[in-house]
Amino acid sequence: MYTIRRRQKMRFWLTIGLILLFVFFFLLISQTKSIEDSDRDYNRRRDSYRKKVKEKNLLDDQFRQNEDKNEEIKDVPSRSELARTMKSMHKLVHLDLKGSPPKLNYLKELIPFMKKSGATGVIIEYEDFFPYKDDLESITNQNHYTNQELKQIFDLLKQNQMSLIPLIQTYGHMEFVLKIKEFSHLRESSEHYQVITPCLNESYGKVLFKMIDQILESHPEELEYIHIGCDEVFLINQNPACKKMPHLQSTKDFFIYHVTNLVNYIKTKRPNLVVMIWEDMIRKNMLNNNDYSIKTFAKKVVPVVWNYKAQVEIDSSVFKIYDDLFSEIWFASAFKGATRHLEIIPNAELHRLNHLSWLNIIRNFPSTHKIKGMILTGWSRYDHMQAVCEILPASIPSMALCLQTLLNYQEEADLVYEETKKIINCDYSGHGAGFILDPTSVNNYTKPQLTVQELISLYKCDFPGAHLHNWLLGLRMLIHGFETKHAIYSEILNSYNLKNNFFNTIKLKEAIEFLYPMYKAKFSEFLTLGEKEFDKLFYTDLYEELSAVYVQRYINIIDERVVQLNKTKIPESAPIRPLNKINKLDVAQSIL
Repeated sequence: MYTIRRRQKMRFWLTIGLILLFVFFFLLISQTKSIEDSDRDYNRRRDSYRKKVKEKNLLDDQFRQNEDKNEEIKDVPSRSELARTMKSMHKLVHLDLKGSPPKLNYLKELIPFMKKSGATGVIIEYEDFFPYKDDLESITNQNHYTNQELKQIFDLLKQNQMSLIPLIQTYGHMEFVLKIKEFSHLRESSEHYQVITPCLNESYGKVLFKMIDQILESHPEELEYIHIGCDEVFLINQNPACKKMPHLQSTKDFFIYHVTNLVNYIKTKRPNLVVMIWEDMIRKNMLNNNDYSIKTFAKKVVPVVWNYKAQVEIDSSVFKIYDDLFSEIWFASAFKGATRHLEIIPNAELHRLNHLSWLNIIRNFPSTHKIKGMILTGWSRYDHMQAVCEILPASIPSMALCLQTLLNYQEEADLVYEETKKIINCDYSGHGAGFILDPTSVNNYTKPQLTVQELISLYKCDFPGAHLHNWLLGLRMLIHGFETKHAIYSEILNSYNLKNNFFNTIKLKEAIEFLYPMYKAKFSEFLTLGEKEFDKLFYTDLYEELSAVYVQRYINIIDERVVQLNKTKIPESAPIRPLNKINKLDVAQSIL
């Protein structure tokens, strides 16, 4: 009985086990089928997605290929037009004679070199170095060029197939005329020399028309352009006589009135002469396309758009307006005289970037065929009343680099550097811009142990004025070295510490016995060497000014500093801190 019951129980549990096993296998099979279905669905969706992506990429590729073809078709005429513009465009070097004119023998070397470097002509800003005569003789520099010398310059330009444009200031920057007492009543403001007033007839009859007459009389009949300045007119409507001209109210009114008078007069003398002006007064005061007076005025002049920054700081909208207003346009960059008021050597790399920026503007200018030229300005001083800066010999490498940047506008920088290196005959085996030393690269040559002869022999290039360039470059390195050391020692031996007899005694002795005497000796040696170099290329007054501003100034700084330091005796002992209590105690004792 027990055995039967036990067998029944075992069959029961076996049956249950088989049922559970069957259920387990059923679920397992179902799950496997579900997974397989899911995988098939995933693969189907993945394949579908890949197919769509492939089709999209194929369409994109076809679109890009068509777009590139269209772009190539569109670019062909624009590139050829750019090439034509760059080839035909005048590339004029600006000779600013303000207080630093080269002697004729130097110009005879320099003009062919400019041609070799890529210049197609020059624009000469005479200022006070033109041989004015009769009533204007008093405004002329005592070392001025003679008419015979001018003729030699014009002949030399013609021999080198280079064009010439004279530049005379006729509104702002009239200091060279208005500083003279007999013309002082023609100032726009009685206390400032800069601007001549358009509100007096004498401004025209006594000065401006006579200047124009004498300039035109001295220049060849085939002259195509004349530049009449008119930039930076900072003073308007301040002369009492302007109150008698109520029809003139705004800066725009006075500017148009004055320039129109000058243009009309020039046209009576030479009807075909094109009159150029600096355009900053237009840009800042009268860009209104709906103003009929501006549209009429725009037909009388050719604007020269100028900016000297590494990245040209003129909004693109200005160029669009100028394209609509003017039938011809010029641009102006800089190769010297546009970075600091007191500088000896130009920052060549900054000026190269300025030209690259202008090239980008030329590429994007709406009507490229209207661009007729680029003027590479080379300012000798910021205005007539300021100190000389960056004279021509110091700026030749920068000038050559900028011209080559324009000529090789489609090439990489390394090729531009190589071409420039050939032109200025540099013995330099490296690549890149290393052969051009400027204020940003003199740090490597400021070691105090370098002698003056070593400083002026570092540069191994050969071009007109190279010896004077090397003297100026050596001086710039010396100045940099002195300013660096002087700043350090001035911080260490500051007035507070010296007053409290609390200073580094070793540094005091070094400064008095070694540092300042060494630099004074070197500056003095530069004075002796410089006079010989300048006499070959420039007039004596330029060296007198430059040596006073850039050499004697530092000798004076050294002398004053040494006198101050010599008053400070090394104390036997030094006070404990805080030092301010000592000062208070001294004050209290002095009161008692």
